[in-house]
Amino acid sequence: MRLIAIGGFITLSVVAAFSQARGVAPLDLSASAQIDGVVIDDKTGEPLANVAIAAVPISTVSDSMGRFHLEGVKPGTFRLLAKLAGYGDARPSQDRRVPGNSGVTVTVMAGQHLQHLLIHMLPSPIVTGRIADPQGRAIVGAQILPFRQGYDDDGKLISKLLGGEKTNDLGEFRFTSLDPGEYGFKVEPASRNSGLAETTNLITNYSSVYYPGTPDPLKAATLRLEAGAETRLGTLIVTPMDGFSLHLKLNSETGLNEVFTLRIRRKGDRSSLRTINFGSALQVETVISGLTPGTYEALIIGSSGPALRTVNRFEIGQGDLPLSLTLPKAVPLKARAVKKTADGQFQGVPGVEIEFLWDGFIGPTPVSVVNRSGADGVFGPNPNLGHVEKSVRVRSVPPGFYITSIRSNGHDILSEGLEVGEAREVEVTVMVEDGAGVVRGTVTDGKGLPVPGATIAMIPDDRAQSALYMSSIADGNGTFDVQSAPGNFHLYAWREMDGGAFRNADFMKPYDAQGQAVRIDRNGDLSINSRILD
Repeated sequence: MRLIAIGGFITLSVVAAFSQARGVAPLDLSASAQIDGVVIDDKTGEPLANVAIAAVPISTVSDSMGRFHLEGVKPGTFRLLAKLAGYGDARPSQDRRVPGNSGVTVTVMAGQHLQHLLIHMLPSPIVTGRIADPQGRAIVGAQILPFRQGYDDDGKLISKLLGGEKTNDLGEFRFTSLDPGEYGFKVEPASRNSGLAETTNLITNYSSVYYPGTPDPLKAATLRLEAGAETRLGTLIVTPMDGFSLHLKLNSETGLNEVFTLRIRRKGDRSSLRTINFGSALQVETVISGLTPGTYEALIIGSSGPALRTVNRFEIGQGDLPLSLTLPKAVPLKARAVKKTADGQFQGVPGVEIEFLWDGFIGPTPVSVVNRSGADGVFGPNPNLGHVEKSVRVRSVPPGFYITSIRSNGHDILSEGLEVGEAREVEVTVMVEDGAGVVRGTVTDGKGLPVPGATIAMIPDDRAQSALYMSSIADGNGTFDVQSAPGNFHLYAWREMDGGAFRNADFMKPYDAQGQAVRIDRNGDLSINSRILD
Protein backbone atom coordinates (compact mmCIF):
# COMPACT_ATOMS: atom_id res chain seq x y z
CA MET A 1 0.00 0.00 0.00
CA ARG A 2 1.33 3.43 -0.89
CA LEU A 3 0.98 5.94 1.96
CA ILE A 4 0.71 9.68 1.58
CA ALA A 5 2.34 11.39 4.56
CA ILE A 6 0.50 14.47 5.72
CA GLY A 7 2.32 15.23 8.93
CA GLY A 8 4.10 14.21 12.14
CA PHE A 9 2.43 11.02 13.23
CA ILE A 10 -0.65 12.12 11.32
CA THR A 11 -0.87 10.77 7.85
CA LEU A 12 -3.92 10.17 5.72
CA SER A 13 -5.22 7.25 3.38
CA VAL A 14 -8.48 5.43 2.01
CA VAL A 15 -10.20 2.74 0.00
CA ALA A 16 -13.06 1.77 -2.09
CA ALA A 17 -16.12 2.84 -3.92
CA PHE A 18 -18.99 4.39 -2.10
CA SER A 19 -22.32 3.21 -3.52
CA GLN A 20 -24.65 6.03 -4.45
CA ALA A 21 -27.91 6.43 -2.59
CA ARG A 22 -30.91 5.31 -4.58
CA GLY A 23 -32.77 8.02 -6.41
CA VAL A 24 -29.83 10.41 -6.42
CA ALA A 25 -28.61 11.62 -9.78
CA PRO A 26 -25.12 10.38 -10.71
CA LEU A 27 -22.30 12.73 -9.79
CA ASP A 28 -20.17 14.29 -12.48
CA LEU A 29 -16.88 12.78 -11.24
CA SER A 30 -14.92 14.54 -13.98
CA ALA A 31 -15.66 17.88 -12.27
CA SER A 32 -15.11 16.61 -8.71
CA ALA A 33 -12.66 14.42 -6.83
CA GLN A 34 -12.72 11.24 -4.75
CA ILE A 35 -10.83 10.36 -1.58
CA ASP A 36 -10.28 6.88 -0.13
CA GLY A 37 -8.62 6.25 3.21
CA VAL A 38 -8.29 4.32 6.46
CA VAL A 39 -8.43 5.57 10.05
CA ILE A 40 -6.35 3.85 12.74
CA ASP A 41 -5.52 4.27 16.43
CA ASP A 42 -2.02 5.74 16.52
CA LYS A 43 -1.05 3.78 19.66
CA THR A 44 -2.39 0.31 18.77
CA GLY A 45 -2.50 0.45 14.97
CA GLU A 46 -6.05 -0.95 15.07
CA PRO A 47 -8.64 0.39 12.62
CA LEU A 48 -11.23 2.78 14.02
CA ALA A 49 -14.89 2.37 13.08
CA ASN A 50 -17.60 5.04 13.09
CA VAL A 51 -15.18 7.94 12.62
CA ALA A 52 -16.97 10.93 11.12
CA ILE A 53 -15.00 12.07 8.05
CA ALA A 54 -15.85 15.36 6.37
CA ALA A 55 -14.64 17.38 3.42
CA VAL A 56 -17.34 20.00 3.91
CA PRO A 57 -20.06 19.72 2.75
CA ILE A 58 -19.37 16.06 1.84
CA SER A 59 -19.17 13.62 4.76
CA THR A 60 -19.16 9.91 5.56
CA VAL A 61 -18.37 7.43 8.37
CA SER A 62 -15.60 4.84 8.50
CA ASP A 63 -16.65 1.17 8.40
CA SER A 64 -15.63 -1.65 10.77
CA MET A 65 -12.21 -1.84 9.09
CA GLY A 66 -11.64 1.91 9.44
CA ARG A 67 -12.15 2.46 5.70
CA PHE A 68 -13.92 5.50 4.27
CA HIS A 69 -14.78 6.89 0.85
CA LEU A 70 -15.70 10.41 -0.20
CA GLU A 71 -16.87 11.34 -3.67
CA GLY A 72 -18.19 14.52 -5.17
CA VAL A 73 -15.42 16.42 -3.37
CA LYS A 74 -14.97 19.95 -4.63
CA PRO A 75 -11.48 20.41 -6.15
CA GLY A 76 -9.08 22.67 -4.27
CA THR A 77 -7.31 22.91 -0.94
CA PHE A 78 -9.33 22.31 2.22
CA ARG A 79 -9.28 20.78 5.69
CA LEU A 80 -10.25 17.10 5.91
CA LEU A 81 -11.83 16.56 9.32
CA ALA A 82 -11.91 13.34 11.38
CA LYS A 83 -13.97 13.11 14.60
CA LEU A 84 -14.53 10.28 17.07
CA ALA A 85 -15.58 10.47 20.72
CA GLY A 86 -12.60 9.84 22.97
CA TYR A 87 -10.06 10.71 20.27
CA GLY A 88 -8.34 13.87 19.18
CA ASP A 89 -9.30 14.92 15.69
CA ALA A 90 -6.60 14.76 13.04
CA ARG A 91 -4.00 17.55 13.25
CA PRO A 92 -0.57 17.98 11.68
CA SER A 93 0.87 18.38 15.20
CA GLN A 94 -0.90 16.76 18.14
CA ASP A 95 1.06 18.82 20.65
CA ARG A 96 1.45 22.40 19.35
CA ARG A 97 -1.72 23.20 17.53
CA VAL A 98 -3.84 26.16 16.62
CA PRO A 99 -7.11 26.25 18.61
CA GLY A 100 -10.07 25.64 16.34
CA ASN A 101 -7.86 24.76 13.40
CA SER A 102 -9.02 21.17 13.09
CA GLY A 103 -8.12 18.64 10.44
CA VAL A 104 -5.42 18.25 7.85
CA THR A 105 -4.85 20.29 4.71
CA VAL A 106 -5.52 18.26 1.55
CA THR A 107 -5.38 19.32 -2.10
CA VAL A 108 -7.27 17.50 -4.88
CA MET A 109 -7.83 18.32 -8.54
CA ALA A 110 -10.89 17.79 -10.72
CA GLY A 111 -11.20 14.13 -11.67
CA GLN A 112 -8.51 13.03 -9.19
CA HIS A 113 -8.98 9.87 -7.11
CA LEU A 114 -6.78 10.29 -4.02
CA GLN A 115 -6.20 6.83 -2.54
CA HIS A 116 -4.50 5.17 0.44
CA LEU A 117 -4.91 8.18 2.69
CA LEU A 118 -4.04 6.99 6.22
CA ILE A 119 -5.35 8.92 9.23
CA HIS A 120 -3.68 8.34 12.59
CA MET A 121 -5.79 9.46 15.58
CA LEU A 122 -4.65 9.71 19.18
CA PRO A 123 -6.79 8.79 22.18
CA SER A 124 -7.76 11.96 24.04
CA PRO A 125 -6.45 12.60 27.54
CA ILE A 126 -9.02 12.12 30.32
CA VAL A 127 -9.29 14.74 33.08
CA THR A 128 -11.49 14.21 36.14
CA GLY A 129 -12.12 16.04 39.38
CA ARG A 130 -14.64 17.33 41.87
CA ILE A 131 -15.74 20.79 43.02
CA ALA A 132 -16.83 21.25 46.64
CA ASP A 133 -17.34 23.92 49.31
CA PRO A 134 -15.19 24.06 52.47
CA GLN A 135 -17.56 21.57 54.18
CA GLY A 136 -17.07 19.06 51.35
CA ARG A 137 -20.53 19.54 49.88
CA ALA A 138 -20.81 19.16 46.12
CA ILE A 139 -21.05 22.28 43.96
CA VAL A 140 -23.54 21.40 41.24
CA GLY A 141 -23.43 23.10 37.82
CA ALA A 142 -20.00 24.66 38.26
CA GLN A 143 -18.25 25.29 34.97
CA ILE A 144 -14.68 24.07 34.52
CA LEU A 145 -12.86 25.94 31.77
CA PRO A 146 -9.55 24.62 30.40
CA PHE A 147 -7.12 27.09 28.88
CA ARG A 148 -3.84 26.84 26.99
CA GLN A 149 -1.00 29.19 26.40
CA GLY A 150 -0.91 30.49 22.85
CA TYR A 151 0.46 33.41 20.83
CA ASP A 152 -1.09 36.53 19.42
CA ASP A 153 -0.07 37.97 16.04
CA ASP A 154 2.81 39.87 17.64
CA GLY A 155 4.23 36.68 19.18
CA LYS A 156 3.17 37.54 22.73
CA LEU A 157 2.01 34.74 25.03
CA ILE A 158 -1.69 34.83 25.87
CA SER A 159 -4.13 32.40 27.46
CA LYS A 160 -6.64 30.86 25.07
CA LEU A 161 -9.83 29.65 26.69
CA LEU A 162 -11.44 26.42 25.43
CA GLY A 163 -14.90 24.91 25.78
CA GLY A 164 -15.76 23.74 29.29
CA GLU A 165 -17.67 21.06 31.18
CA LYS A 166 -20.14 21.37 34.08
CA THR A 167 -20.23 19.40 37.31
CA ASN A 168 -22.95 16.79 37.89
CA ASP A 169 -25.10 16.28 41.00
CA LEU A 170 -22.05 14.87 42.82
CA GLY A 171 -19.93 17.90 41.95
CA GLU A 172 -17.85 15.77 39.58
CA PHE A 173 -16.63 16.59 36.07
CA ARG A 174 -14.90 14.70 33.30
CA PHE A 175 -13.13 15.81 30.09
CA THR A 176 -12.77 13.28 27.28
CA SER A 177 -12.16 15.40 24.19
CA LEU A 178 -9.10 17.54 24.98
CA ASP A 179 -5.98 17.29 22.87
CA PRO A 180 -2.61 16.37 24.40
CA GLY A 181 -0.66 19.36 25.68
CA GLU A 182 -0.21 21.80 28.55
CA TYR A 183 -3.39 23.09 30.25
CA GLY A 184 -4.60 25.20 33.12
CA PHE A 185 -8.11 25.00 34.57
CA LYS A 186 -10.49 27.64 35.89
CA VAL A 187 -13.53 26.83 38.04
CA GLU A 188 -16.47 29.21 37.69
CA PRO A 189 -19.01 28.04 40.28
CA ALA A 190 -21.44 30.95 39.96
CA SER A 191 -24.30 31.16 37.50
CA ARG A 192 -22.79 34.39 36.16
CA ASN A 193 -23.10 34.87 32.42
CA SER A 194 -19.78 33.80 30.87
CA GLY A 195 -20.29 36.32 28.06
CA LEU A 196 -21.55 39.88 28.37
CA ALA A 197 -23.53 40.84 31.46
CA GLU A 198 -25.89 43.80 31.21
CA THR A 199 -26.31 44.42 34.94
CA THR A 200 -24.26 45.87 37.75
CA ASN A 201 -25.65 43.35 40.28
CA LEU A 202 -23.15 40.55 39.71
CA ILE A 203 -22.86 39.07 43.22
CA THR A 204 -21.59 35.48 43.11
CA ASN A 205 -22.19 32.75 45.66
CA TYR A 206 -18.65 31.42 45.36
CA SER A 207 -15.41 32.89 44.16
CA SER A 208 -13.69 31.57 41.05
CA VAL A 209 -10.65 29.37 41.58
CA TYR A 210 -7.80 28.24 39.34
CA TYR A 211 -6.03 24.91 39.58
CA PRO A 212 -4.46 23.92 41.99
CA GLY A 213 -6.70 26.08 44.21
CA THR A 214 -5.67 29.74 43.91
CA PRO A 215 -8.06 32.66 43.33
CA ASP A 216 -5.30 34.51 41.43
CA PRO A 217 -5.14 33.70 37.67
CA LEU A 218 -1.50 34.83 37.61
CA LYS A 219 -0.66 31.99 40.04
CA ALA A 220 -2.52 29.27 38.18
CA ALA A 221 -0.56 26.06 37.53
CA THR A 222 -0.58 24.00 34.36
CA LEU A 223 -0.59 20.25 33.79
CA ARG A 224 0.84 18.15 30.99
CA LEU A 225 -1.91 15.95 29.52
CA GLU A 226 -0.73 12.87 27.63
CA ALA A 227 -2.68 11.01 24.94
CA GLY A 228 -4.90 8.29 26.44
CA ALA A 229 -3.77 8.96 30.03
CA GLU A 230 -6.08 9.97 32.88
CA THR A 231 -5.24 12.98 35.05
CA ARG A 232 -7.08 13.49 38.34
CA LEU A 233 -7.33 17.06 39.57
CA GLY A 234 -8.69 15.93 42.93
CA THR A 235 -11.18 18.07 44.83
CA LEU A 236 -10.98 21.81 44.27
CA ILE A 237 -12.49 23.91 47.05
CA VAL A 238 -14.42 27.08 46.26
CA THR A 239 -15.06 29.63 49.01
CA PRO A 240 -18.38 31.40 49.59
CA MET A 241 -17.86 35.09 48.97
CA ASP A 242 -20.15 37.85 47.86
CA GLY A 243 -17.11 39.99 47.13
CA PHE A 244 -16.69 43.72 47.41
CA SER A 245 -18.16 46.68 45.59
CA LEU A 246 -16.60 49.21 43.26
CA HIS A 247 -18.16 52.66 43.72
CA LEU A 248 -17.39 54.10 40.32
CA LYS A 249 -17.67 57.59 38.85
CA LEU A 250 -17.14 58.03 35.09
CA ASN A 251 -16.33 61.46 33.65
CA SER A 252 -15.82 62.70 30.09
CA GLU A 253 -13.34 65.36 28.95
CA THR A 254 -14.93 65.54 25.50
CA GLY A 255 -17.55 68.10 26.50
CA LEU A 256 -20.18 65.88 24.89
CA ASN A 257 -22.86 63.67 26.34
CA GLU A 258 -21.40 60.17 25.98
CA VAL A 259 -23.10 56.78 25.87
CA PHE A 260 -20.48 55.10 28.07
CA THR A 261 -19.57 51.43 27.75
CA LEU A 262 -17.56 49.99 30.62
CA ARG A 263 -15.77 46.65 30.34
CA ILE A 264 -14.09 45.17 33.42
CA ARG A 265 -12.06 41.99 33.70
CA ARG A 266 -9.60 40.47 36.11
CA LYS A 267 -6.01 40.83 34.96
CA GLY A 268 -4.80 37.60 33.38
CA ASP A 269 -8.32 36.21 32.87
CA ARG A 270 -10.08 37.14 29.64
CA SER A 271 -13.10 35.01 30.57
CA SER A 272 -13.98 37.22 33.57
CA LEU A 273 -15.38 40.00 31.37
CA ARG A 274 -18.31 42.12 32.57
CA THR A 275 -19.84 44.73 30.29
CA ILE A 276 -22.12 47.57 31.41
CA ASN A 277 -23.75 50.16 29.14
CA PHE A 278 -24.88 53.58 30.40
CA GLY A 279 -27.13 56.19 28.84
CA SER A 280 -26.02 59.52 27.41
CA ALA A 281 -24.37 61.76 30.03
CA LEU A 282 -21.32 63.84 30.87
CA GLN A 283 -20.91 61.91 34.10
CA VAL A 284 -22.08 58.53 35.44
CA GLU A 285 -22.05 57.10 38.96
CA THR A 286 -22.65 53.41 39.64
CA VAL A 287 -21.86 50.54 42.02
CA ILE A 288 -20.45 47.25 40.73
CA SER A 289 -20.72 44.38 43.20
CA GLY A 290 -19.23 40.91 43.50
CA LEU A 291 -15.56 41.74 42.87
CA THR A 292 -13.17 39.47 44.75
CA PRO A 293 -9.67 40.70 45.79
CA GLY A 294 -7.19 41.06 42.95
CA THR A 295 -6.00 43.25 40.10
CA TYR A 296 -8.57 44.42 37.54
CA GLU A 297 -8.50 46.25 34.22
CA ALA A 298 -11.22 48.63 33.08
CA LEU A 299 -11.81 49.74 29.49
CA ILE A 300 -13.99 52.84 29.03
CA ILE A 301 -15.45 53.52 25.59
CA GLY A 302 -17.25 56.69 24.56
CA SER A 303 -19.84 56.94 21.80
CA SER A 304 -18.65 60.16 20.14
CA GLY A 305 -15.81 58.41 18.30
CA PRO A 306 -14.30 54.92 17.96
CA ALA A 307 -10.99 56.19 19.33
CA LEU A 308 -12.45 57.58 22.57
CA ARG A 309 -11.31 54.89 24.95
CA THR A 310 -8.93 54.44 27.83
CA VAL A 311 -7.67 51.56 30.00
CA ASN A 312 -7.18 51.81 33.75
CA ARG A 313 -5.97 49.26 36.30
CA PHE A 314 -7.15 49.09 39.91
CA GLU A 315 -6.84 46.81 42.94
CA ILE A 316 -9.67 45.32 44.98
CA GLY A 317 -8.46 44.55 48.50
CA GLN A 318 -10.43 43.52 51.57
CA GLY A 319 -13.13 46.15 51.22
CA ASP A 320 -15.16 48.36 48.91
CA LEU A 321 -13.28 50.73 46.60
CA PRO A 322 -14.26 54.26 45.50
CA LEU A 323 -12.81 55.02 42.06
CA SER A 324 -13.09 57.89 39.59
CA LEU A 325 -12.19 57.25 35.93
CA THR A 326 -12.01 59.79 33.11
CA LEU A 327 -12.57 59.37 29.40
CA PRO A 328 -10.00 61.76 27.88
CA LYS A 329 -10.16 63.63 24.62
CA ALA A 330 -8.99 61.74 21.56
CA VAL A 331 -5.49 62.38 20.21
CA PRO A 332 -5.11 63.20 16.47
CA LEU A 333 -2.87 60.87 14.47
CA LYS A 334 -0.68 62.00 11.58
CA ALA A 335 0.96 59.14 9.69
CA ARG A 336 2.97 59.14 6.46
CA ALA A 337 4.91 56.56 4.43
CA VAL A 338 8.12 57.97 2.95
CA LYS A 339 11.36 56.94 1.28
CA LYS A 340 14.62 58.84 1.31
CA THR A 341 15.72 60.08 -2.10
CA ALA A 342 19.29 60.38 -3.40
CA ASP A 343 19.39 64.10 -2.52
CA GLY A 344 18.36 63.38 1.09
CA GLN A 345 14.73 64.47 0.71
CA PHE A 346 11.73 62.43 1.83
CA GLN A 347 9.24 61.40 -0.84
CA GLY A 348 5.76 60.02 -0.09
CA VAL A 349 5.07 56.39 -0.98
CA PRO A 350 1.48 55.44 -1.91
CA GLY A 351 -0.16 52.05 -1.46
CA VAL A 352 1.29 51.08 1.93
CA GLU A 353 -1.25 49.52 4.31
CA ILE A 354 -0.75 49.44 8.07
CA GLU A 355 -3.10 48.35 10.82
CA PHE A 356 -3.44 49.78 14.34
CA LEU A 357 -4.65 47.18 16.85
CA TRP A 358 -5.69 47.34 20.48
CA ASP A 359 -7.29 45.05 23.03
CA GLY A 360 -11.05 45.51 23.02
CA PHE A 361 -11.48 43.12 25.97
CA ILE A 362 -13.74 40.83 23.91
CA GLY A 363 -12.02 37.53 23.15
CA PRO A 364 -8.45 37.09 21.89
CA THR A 365 -9.03 39.04 18.65
CA PRO A 366 -7.99 42.70 18.89
CA VAL A 367 -9.93 45.68 17.59
CA SER A 368 -8.24 47.20 14.55
CA VAL A 369 -8.26 50.10 12.11
CA VAL A 370 -6.59 49.75 8.68
CA ASN A 371 -5.06 52.77 6.95
CA ARG A 372 -3.64 53.09 3.43
CA SER A 373 -1.22 55.76 2.22
CA GLY A 374 -2.33 58.02 -0.62
CA ALA A 375 -0.38 59.61 -3.47
CA ASP A 376 1.52 61.89 -1.08
CA GLY A 377 2.24 59.03 1.35
CA VAL A 378 -0.21 60.37 3.92
CA PHE A 379 -2.43 57.73 5.52
CA GLY A 380 -6.08 58.53 5.55
CA PRO A 381 -8.54 58.92 6.82
CA ASN A 382 -6.26 59.13 9.86
CA PRO A 383 -8.17 58.11 13.00
CA ASN A 384 -7.95 59.76 16.37
CA LEU A 385 -6.24 57.63 18.98
CA GLY A 386 -7.65 56.68 22.36
CA HIS A 387 -5.49 56.27 25.44
CA VAL A 388 -4.91 52.54 25.05
CA GLU A 389 -1.74 50.65 24.22
CA LYS A 390 -1.62 49.77 20.53
CA SER A 391 0.42 47.57 18.29
CA VAL A 392 1.07 48.19 14.59
CA ARG A 393 1.06 45.61 11.84
CA VAL A 394 2.11 45.90 8.19
CA ARG A 395 -0.72 44.71 5.93
CA SER A 396 0.78 45.21 2.49
CA VAL A 397 3.57 47.01 0.64
CA PRO A 398 3.67 47.90 -3.09
CA PRO A 399 5.69 45.51 -5.29
CA GLY A 400 9.40 46.20 -5.13
CA PHE A 401 9.25 48.01 -1.78
CA TYR A 402 9.85 46.99 1.82
CA ILE A 403 9.47 48.69 5.19
CA THR A 404 12.57 49.38 7.27
CA SER A 405 10.91 50.87 10.33
CA ILE A 406 7.75 52.40 11.79
CA ARG A 407 8.61 55.02 14.40
CA SER A 408 6.89 57.56 16.60
CA ASN A 409 8.71 60.01 18.84
CA GLY A 410 11.96 58.10 18.41
CA HIS A 411 10.46 54.71 19.32
CA ASP A 412 10.22 51.59 17.15
CA ILE A 413 6.49 50.95 17.54
CA LEU A 414 6.60 47.64 15.66
CA SER A 415 8.45 46.08 18.59
CA GLU A 416 7.57 48.45 21.45
CA GLY A 417 3.94 49.29 20.67
CA LEU A 418 2.42 52.76 20.62
CA GLU A 419 1.63 54.59 23.85
CA VAL A 420 -0.29 57.83 23.48
CA GLY A 421 0.39 59.03 27.03
CA GLU A 422 -0.16 62.77 27.49
CA ALA A 423 0.56 63.67 23.87
CA ARG A 424 -1.76 66.12 22.13
CA GLU A 425 -0.86 64.74 18.70
CA VAL A 426 0.90 61.56 17.54
CA GLU A 427 3.10 61.46 14.45
CA VAL A 428 4.00 58.12 12.88
CA THR A 429 6.59 57.75 10.13
CA VAL A 430 6.72 54.61 8.01
CA MET A 431 10.16 54.38 6.37
CA VAL A 432 10.07 52.57 3.03
CA GLU A 433 12.85 51.51 0.64
CA ASP A 434 12.76 50.15 -2.90
CA GLY A 435 14.83 47.24 -4.15
CA ALA A 436 12.92 44.43 -2.41
CA GLY A 437 13.74 40.91 -3.52
CA VAL A 438 11.49 37.87 -3.87
CA VAL A 439 12.08 34.43 -2.37
CA ARG A 440 9.99 31.66 -3.90
CA GLY A 441 9.94 27.89 -3.57
CA THR A 442 8.12 24.77 -2.36
CA VAL A 443 7.71 23.37 1.15
CA THR A 444 8.05 19.58 1.37
CA ASP A 445 7.94 16.94 4.11
CA GLY A 446 10.45 14.20 4.93
CA LYS A 447 9.27 12.14 1.92
CA GLY A 448 9.60 15.01 -0.50
CA LEU A 449 5.85 15.58 -0.75
CA PRO A 450 4.52 19.18 -0.89
CA VAL A 451 2.88 20.56 2.27
CA PRO A 452 -0.16 22.72 1.43
CA GLY A 453 -0.99 25.47 3.89
CA ALA A 454 2.46 25.52 5.52
CA THR A 455 3.60 28.73 7.22
CA ILE A 456 6.90 30.16 5.96
CA ALA A 457 8.77 32.74 8.03
CA MET A 458 11.72 34.86 6.88
CA ILE A 459 13.60 36.10 9.96
CA PRO A 460 16.48 38.58 9.65
CA ASP A 461 19.80 37.56 11.16
CA ASP A 462 19.65 40.85 13.03
CA ARG A 463 16.51 40.06 15.01
CA ALA A 464 16.27 43.59 16.32
CA GLN A 465 15.03 44.54 12.82
CA SER A 466 11.38 43.83 13.64
CA ALA A 467 10.13 45.45 10.42
CA LEU A 468 12.00 42.86 8.33
CA TYR A 469 10.18 39.78 9.70
CA MET A 470 8.10 38.34 6.85
CA SER A 471 5.77 35.37 6.55
CA SER A 472 3.65 33.64 3.93
CA ILE A 473 1.27 30.70 3.58
CA ALA A 474 2.00 27.97 1.03
CA ASP A 475 -0.72 27.37 -1.55
CA GLY A 476 -2.39 24.06 -2.37
CA ASN A 477 0.76 22.85 -4.12
CA GLY A 478 3.05 23.80 -1.23
CA THR A 479 4.53 26.72 -3.19
CA PHE A 480 5.15 30.16 -1.74
CA ASP A 481 6.70 33.54 -2.51
CA VAL A 482 7.81 36.19 -0.02
CA GLN A 483 8.72 39.78 -0.83
CA SER A 484 11.62 40.75 1.41
CA ALA A 485 14.24 43.37 2.11
CA PRO A 486 17.76 42.68 0.82
CA GLY A 487 20.08 41.13 3.40
CA ASN A 488 20.81 37.98 5.36
CA PHE A 489 17.91 35.90 6.64
CA HIS A 490 17.01 32.43 7.83
CA LEU A 491 13.95 30.70 6.40
CA TYR A 492 11.72 28.41 8.49
CA ALA A 493 8.59 26.42 7.62
CA TRP A 494 5.93 24.80 9.83
CA ARG A 495 2.74 22.90 9.06
CA GLU A 496 0.82 25.11 11.51
CA MET A 497 1.59 28.37 13.20
CA ASP A 498 -0.20 29.77 16.24
CA GLY A 499 -0.50 33.50 15.55
CA GLY A 500 2.89 35.17 15.23
CA ALA A 501 4.73 32.62 17.39
CA PHE A 502 7.80 32.86 15.14
CA ARG A 503 8.27 36.41 16.47
CA ASN A 504 8.71 35.04 19.99
CA ALA A 505 12.34 34.36 20.98
CA ASP A 506 11.46 31.57 23.42
CA PHE A 507 9.32 29.80 20.83
CA MET A 508 12.15 29.98 18.30
CA LYS A 509 14.89 28.54 20.54
CA PRO A 510 14.30 24.87 19.51
CA TYR A 511 14.29 25.90 15.83
CA ASP A 512 17.10 28.45 15.68
CA ALA A 513 19.70 26.02 14.36
CA GLN A 514 17.32 24.46 11.82
CA GLY A 515 16.63 27.45 9.59
CA GLN A 516 18.00 27.76 6.05
CA ALA A 517 20.45 30.61 5.53
CA VAL A 518 19.23 32.92 2.76
CA ARG A 519 21.01 35.87 1.17
CA ILE A 520 18.69 38.23 -0.73
CA ASP A 521 20.21 40.70 -3.16
CA ARG A 522 18.68 44.03 -4.07
CA ASN A 523 15.85 43.37 -6.58
CA GLY A 524 16.86 39.71 -6.42
CA ASP A 525 14.71 36.71 -7.32
CA LEU A 526 15.76 33.64 -5.35
CA SER A 527 14.35 30.11 -5.68
CA ILE A 528 14.72 27.79 -2.70
CA ASN A 529 12.97 24.66 -1.47
CA SER A 530 12.25 24.34 2.24
CA ARG A 531 11.84 21.30 4.48
CA ILE A 532 9.05 21.30 7.04
CA LEU A 533 10.26 21.55 10.65
CA ASP A 534 7.51 19.71 12.56
